[in-house]
Amino acid sequence: MIITGLIAYVIGIPTLKLEGHYLVMATLDSTSSFTLSWVQLDSVTGGPSGFAGIPRLAIGRWVFDSDAKIYYLLWAVSIGVLLLSLNLIHSRAGRAMAALSHNEIAARCSGVDDGDLQNQDFCD
Repeated sequence: MIITGLIAYVIGIPTLKLEGHYLVMATLDSTSSFTLSWVQLDSVTGGPSGFAGIPRLAIGRWVFDSDAKIYYLLWAVSIGVLLLSLNLIHSRAGRAMAALSHNEIAARCSGVDDGDLQNQDFCD
């Protein structure tokens, strides 16, 4: 934070003395310069991804060392989460959650027990 503050101070004082289009151009130029500088320092910053020295993902014997393998892994995980979500939606608990989200009192009167309602005599 101290380094960032010092850099902002060194750049900010002369930049804030500018007006109009010059202020805009100086701001854009400093942003572009820092972005390019940090991207080029791969060994320190990790390049454009920002990850330096992190090993590739491995699940058991499978190592996901290419973009294509990670792509297929993400598709498999996405389909798995979709199937679990659909299973939850069509289960008794999912229907109860949907009923509670629309109208808590009507859901309670229909027999959905949420367990957290304080006043239980409004359905009588």
